[in-house]
Amino acid sequence: MPRRSEKLELAKYTRHPDWPKVRRQLLKQHPHCEVCHTTKGPTAHHILPIWVYPALELEPTNLITLCNSGANHHLTFGHLCNYKSHNEHVVRDAEVWRKRIDERPKWKPFLTT
Repeated sequence: MPRRSEKLELAKYTRHPDWPKVRRQLLKQHPHCEVCHTTKGPTAHHILPIWVYPALELEPTNLITLCNSGANHHLTFGHLCNYKSHNEHVVRDAEVWRKRIDERPKWKPFLTT
């Protein structure tokens, strides 16, 4: 868990000038949420938070696309339902839940004879 001083530093943090370009590239290459595969409200999420690992802000391997609308997988999986937290296992969790969603039982109406 980050120390209070680290959180205060985040409030002072200014994004790198190349961040918008890196974000656009990620969303162009990976426009779908890695959990539910929607294209609604995609956001670039840092796997390891930049306020702890600022050198990884522009590193593509530290990014994953999550949705920010509907189910809001950015908040749920990326931050474990609390924006003051982070999930270092977000890639694995997204894969597990994507598979569960893909393999969920489909609704079938009752057959009557």
